[in-house]
Amino acid sequence: MDWDEDGDLDLIIGDYVGYVVFYENTGIDNGLPDLATGRRIKANGEEIKVSFDAAPVIADWNNDGRKDLLVGSEKYEIRVYLNKGTNKSPSFGEYSVIENVSHWEGHPEILDLNNDGKKDLLIGDGDGNVVFYPNTGSDKAPAFTESLNLQLTNGAAIEVESIAHLEAHDWNEDGTVDLLVGEEEGFINIFLNSNQPSSLAEEPQNFLHNLKLFQNYPNPFNNQTTIQFHLPSSMYVRVLLYNSAGEKMNKSKEGYFNRGTHSIRLSTNEWTSGVYFYNLQATDDKGGHFKAGKKMLLIQ
Repeated sequence: MDWDEDGDLDLIIGDYVGYVVFYENTGIDNGLPDLATGRRIKANGEEIKVSFDAAPVIADWNNDGRKDLLVGSEKYEIRVYLNKGTNKSPSFGEYSVIENVSHWEGHPEILDLNNDGKKDLLIGDGDGNVVFYPNTGSDKAPAFTESLNLQLTNGAAIEVESIAHLEAHDWNEDGTVDLLVGEEEGFINIFLNSNQPSSLAEEPQNFLHNLKLFQNYPNPFNNQTTIQFHLPSSMYVRVLLYNSAGEKMNKSKEGYFNRGTHSIRLSTNEWTSGVYFYNLQATDDKGGHFKAGKKMLLIQ
């Protein structure tokens, strides 16, 4: 975001020990960024320091036209630092804590998720949950009295392995809000909005499955390679293999797999060098169908 209002994009990060750091972009333009040495953001003349794993987000919290700062952390609280300065030179005083919102490793995101004209709160937490807090106050003075766990279309809660760090973004540019969720294992999960309904006004927790198919390793490979995939729930899975002409190979695998990450090892001594393709097809107990595919290169 443009923190200092000079026309280029800067970087605001939270670090492991709890500081919030501003990296000014001193480059020629956004196409050639050049980040200066980080400076810790202050409040009341002191560097902002939370309890480990600072997770900052910028929003105009009280609708006064100035950017404010919200910070989650390892501690069970979300802090709000109101901007007493200007957008060009933000200045922060004492913080307040959002009432009725308590999450370990809370990572906040601010958006109007249910399209009622008021800013709502999404929290990713240390247990891997994504929790929706609809705003029961006003847009100028947000208040939160209830929470909902966001769900997949099969009714299961959206969750990752642990420590969910999230961003709401229209990933596929279809006009609806999708979710990108990082996790402790290093994966970034994309939950696409199902568009049912497109406004999200009636069912704000309606998102699609998170199914991941990884690139085989090694790739290129010689005689042996491993295909890995991750399932959000128990599913019937088919892994289909094709040559460059689109002909199905005889080493396809299928069966029931539990939720989690699975590996299939292939021995391809009888194959010739060339490009091959592998497709994953999965069906859940609700009848939903999901597919993904990648290519791989065999060099004998």
